[in-house]
Amino acid sequence: MKEEPNRIDNKLKELGYKFLGWQNSWKHVYFDENNKQTEDITKARSFGYLTKDYPDYGKCRDLGHKYDEVQHNERGSENTCSCDICKIYWKYDCSD
Repeated sequence: MKEEPNRIDNKLKELGYKFLGWQNSWKHVYFDENNKQTEDITKARSFGYLTKDYPDYGKCRDLGHKYDEVQHNERGSENTCSCDICKIYWKYDCSD
């Protein structure tokens, strides 16, 4: 079921969740095959976000918390992720 984004935003804010912004605009880094950070794009095998840049998100991720994820429309242009333990949420766009 698709959820109206403003309704979810308002509910999370009412519950005291902190909005971390749109993940698409976050600064990312690359990791090589040994999961070590690399500046060499030819050695990159994945990318991610450093805890020092995004401490709330990093702590949640590092603790292995499961988060809820809601896709608001068929195109994927607005998605909301939230962690009930950390009381944080963020959005991302995965549309084409």
